[in-house]
Amino acid sequence: MTKLSLTHQTFTLKAFQMVILAMFLVASFAASVSAKTSVLLPDEVYLAGLTNGCFGAGCTPGASATLLGLTYSNSTFSGTTAAGFRGIGGNPTPGVNFNNLGSLSLSTAPNLYNGQTFTLRVTFTAPQGIVGSNTVNFTSAITGTVVSDNQGGVTLDFNNTPILFSFNDQICEQDPTGGVAGQQTTCGVGSYFFSINDVAIDPGQTVAVTGQITGAQQRVITAADASLKGRVKTSKNRGVANAAVEISGGDLAEPIRYRTNQLGYFQFEGLSVGQTYVVTVSSKRYQFAESSRIVTLLEQLADFDFVAQDDK
Repeated sequence: MTKLSLTHQTFTLKAFQMVILAMFLVASFAASVSAKTSVLLPDEVYLAGLTNGCFGAGCTPGASATLLGLTYSNSTFSGTTAAGFRGIGGNPTPGVNFNNLGSLSLSTAPNLYNGQTFTLRVTFTAPQGIVGSNTVNFTSAITGTVVSDNQGGVTLDFNNTPILFSFNDQICEQDPTGGVAGQQTTCGVGSYFFSINDVAIDPGQTVAVTGQITGAQQRVITAADASLKGRVKTSKNRGVANAAVEISGGDLAEPIRYRTNQLGYFQFEGLSVGQTYVVTVSSKRYQFAESSRIVTLLEQLADFDFVAQDDK
């Protein structure tokens, strides 16, 4: 009995020592990460752009367009977010629209609108360094009937789903709006969501096409490097061993390749913060619905996972 008790005490002491060691290693790793990466709190974002529009399938957006009694006039916009939000809904002034997405004027002439289309093109000129295209098209269905100046009307039904834009703006130009005290609003690494609102028009009236910026934020990066870690796994959370993971882009002279370990984990060290990379995965046994992903590295990034489909 005494021997068993001593063995149990010895085991308990060793387990306690292992816990203390693990806590020390975690703390050391956290300190290392903190020492390597210094990221300021998110700043507000200065945005600017212009719009064009047209009617009909396959049309080319321009400064103005007319369908029956409905006329569009384009616009420019600029401004800085507050708490990540910027409304784009200024009063309509056809020909000189500003800080809206254009205007629509509806005449009182009798007309039937039964599903014709309107395309609005929005082009962002700031921030610069947008990942992918800085232009997005929105297409709406036009429905309604105009009988007279006080009878009927028209609606334009857009897809209101917010679209995510990411950017790496290193120009650092002056903010024309004056900016925000203590913040750099015209350069950094960041993102924002942009969405457009539906429109309803009375006969004989002119209304603004409106939208909004939400979730805008950017950070001025002062770090030297960071890491990107993740796991290749199945839908049942089993690790995929020996999968090939490759990272390219950013300031890399050539792609870096990594083979996942037995549990499916991979990691890339020494990456530059503020750069945009492409991470791609492949496996002889598995296929992936999303085998390639784009990421702008703002800080240490973990849980950058790929999920495999069923066996080939």
